[in-house]
Amino acid sequence: MRRERSPLGQLIIGGTILFVGLLWTLDTMDIADTEELVQWWPLGLVLLGSLKLTGIGMRRSVVGGGFLAVLGLAILFNQFGAIELSLRVFWPVLIMTFGALLVARSFGWIGGRVGILAPGEGSTAVMGGVVHREPAQPFQGGAVTAVMGGVDYDLTLATGVAPDAAVDVFAVWGGIDLAVPPGWRIDMQVTALLGGINDTRSLAPTDPAGPTLVVRGIVMMGGLDIKDRVDP
Repeated sequence: MRRERSPLGQLIIGGTILFVGLLWTLDTMDIADTEELVQWWPLGLVLLGSLKLTGIGMRRSVVGGGFLAVLGLAILFNQFGAIELSLRVFWPVLIMTFGALLVARSFGWIGGRVGILAPGEGSTAVMGGVVHREPAQPFQGGAVTAVMGGVDYDLTLATGVAPDAAVDVFAVWGGIDLAVPPGWRIDMQVTALLGGINDTRSLAPTDPAGPTLVVRGIVMMGGLDIKDRVDP
């Protein structure tokens, strides 16, 4: 798998945690009153989100960067009483966010095109499960959507990857299992927001000239697993 890692992003996150921990330590030991300074920690989220939005020092992500920047600003404004955040507000806003993402996804504005509108076959699971297997031919591209459900997307019979072919994934409170043939390389271009991406293949690809599959999209509060095969 080839996935861009950002030392700058790790530096910002680690620096923010170190900054907050240091201030709390000083306050706990009565060395200094740092309560007012600690309230500024959300600026770390704002900085990280801004860098992701602009693509400075890391892979550009409009959705991921915007989410982090808005979250940081919301927490910061709440700290200083400009707005009031509570669970009564959080859940409606979260539901609206998911709805907006689905609408944007349906128009292809984020995460690629959906279902049969994609270059190849597409699969959509909403509060259910779907299994899709590609035929023994070069993979032409496809789209996978999982909303509170799961999709098994099996490419193990594919004989190669057509030029510019990609798998567009979109998972919200759902999971996607993507099975690829041995030797395929993965160009991971997926933004994970409170979600996880795992490559559990038994053997890593070693042939630099082997087929490369682009996987792009968004995983929010869900998971994407790259596997050798789809479990029966």
